[in-house]
Amino acid sequence: MSVDMTNAIRAARRLPPRQKAVLRALADGKFRKEIAHENGIALGTVNQHCNALFLRLGIHSRVEAARVAVAARIV
Repeated sequence: MSVDMTNAIRAARRLPPRQKAVLRALADGKFRKEIAHENGIALGTVNQHCNALFLRLGIHSRVEAARVAVAARIV
């Protein structure tokens, strides 16, 4: 499965601040528990953000998330 990078980049740039923070943290290689702790939110909330990100960006992995984050200049 390939990612439509153009649409993913556009979508990434329109993310709400909290989702951008989660995407940035994923791209930095952080685990979901770390993201939750550093942002003062529940692990379940991080999971919801990740699921929403993957769906919104049309991605399927952390690697793809990192590629989109870099291309969208979020990291």
